Amino acid sequence: MDYKSSDTDIFEFRYFIFWQAIGVLLIVMITWLSLTPKPPNINLPIEWGDKLLHFSAYFTLMFWHGQIYRQFRSRLIWMFLFIAMGIGIEFLQGMGEARMFEWADAVANSVGALAAIFILKTKMACWLIFFERRFIPR
Repeated sequence: MDYKSSDTDIFEFRYFIFWQAIGVLLIVMITWLSLTPKPPNINLPIEWGDKLLHFSAYFTLMFWHGQIYRQFRSRLIWMFLFIAMGIGIEFLQGMGEARMFEWADAVANSVGALAAIFILKTKMACWLIFFERRFIPR
């Protein structure tokens, strides 16, 4: 089977529902971590470490969903949904007392989703189907 990136959404995953469920869990986890008043304390020992975490979270969301939904139009829709999600969560944080709104976080979220779109134009877009076919028995 050729694993090149394609423009079709149909890519015969054997465990499509399972991969979708992981995607939903990623969305739920990032939403919870963003809105909980006392999130786990993850401090990266570098400047802008918090922004790197925001970037990584939204890159992961977009990269995961972009492997499942392969049409460029579908990917753009997911990207804009994740950008809206990141901005919306920042506004929700600003409405509470425990967290605060930060434009830099919203930008890091958006750049993460956008960066994944570019990576999804490479052979990396086929990582999940390759993994499924190669390492998960029928």
